[in-house]
Amino acid sequence: MVMSGDPAMNVPTGLSRWTGFLLARAHQRAHALFQDALAPLELTPKSFGALSVIKDRGPLSQAALGGTLRVDRTTIVAVVDELERAGYIERGHNPADRRVHSLGVTAAGSDALRVAERAAGASQDDLLAGLHPGEREQLQALLARITQ
Repeated sequence: MVMSGDPAMNVPTGLSRWTGFLLARAHQRAHALFQDALAPLELTPKSFGALSVIKDRGPLSQAALGGTLRVDRTTIVAVVDELERAGYIERGHNPADRRVHSLGVTAAGSDALRVAERAAGASQDDLLAGLHPGEREQLQALLARITQ
């Protein structure tokens, strides 16, 4: 799925001045690299994000996970189902409200996340190979500012 060598991916001159177009093109490339890196683990970028958030903030509800990731309810249920089938998370009940699922990471999920983070780092290094370390930090800081 990686598109880096595809001549059709070259940015047309008339579009190279539009930040939104460049961000979208960068996202396409980043997503493809990341998806390819996660494929052997049977994770997707969405399930990686969900697993990471559950590990960092869990246990938490599906609604809280969806809100954090800015994903609709139907999509978050599918992602949670996928992670549960893989044995990476487990649903429990919230003692304060038994109708609410509380999501927690399993030992297998923690192991998978460690491997996935290494794969994510490698795909990020590939994406940013043309930038010096200072430029990478600057890009990350600027993107963080405009995504808040």
